[in-house]
Amino acid sequence: MTPPKHTGGLARIREALRKSKIDDVVGAILAETPLGKAGKVLKELSDILGTSPNEDSIAEAIEAGVSPEQAIRLREFATREFEAREETARNQEDNLTSRHASDMMSDSKLSKTVRPLVTYVLLGAVIVDNLSVRVLEARGLTSTPSDVLAVLMQMAIGFYFGSRGVQHVTAQLTTKWNGRIKG
Repeated sequence: MTPPKHTGGLARIREALRKSKIDDVVGAILAETPLGKAGKVLKELSDILGTSPNEDSIAEAIEAGVSPEQAIRLREFATREFEAREETARNQEDNLTSRHASDMMSDSKLSKTVRPLVTYVLLGAVIVDNLSVRVLEARGLTSTPSDVLAVLMQMAIGFYFGSRGVQHVTAQLTTKWNGRIKG
């Protein structure tokens, strides 16, 4: 049975890369490519492979065979994309961290009243929700606690009381782990 001619997005190219066993990293980069960047990725792949920048011609070129030089250029492209995405993620993390730090250091009404109030209201809602479930079960009715309230409570407590250190350790471990994947 032959695969479909067009599967949408970059799926056919990923499949051709997987079958040719050129590089799993290139396929992983393609798998994580957002829709808005697909055109740029197709253009870069077509330049490397010497084809037109559409999915079918690129996939056909890969299926027909890729020279060692093209395989190296594909790997370099994947590495550049990976590093650019990592840099973007680091910048977003740094921006978020600095916003949170300045927000927590401020002496604003928000930090003094609204956050504790939200935490207390959510805590009260979770307690009432769980008690109502127990009361209903005691009367023979079935009910389950709201998962949404529990998640909101965890998020509020995590932000209000949580340490930024955990996030920094996680970022360091992710960077170290991703370094192993690249090299």
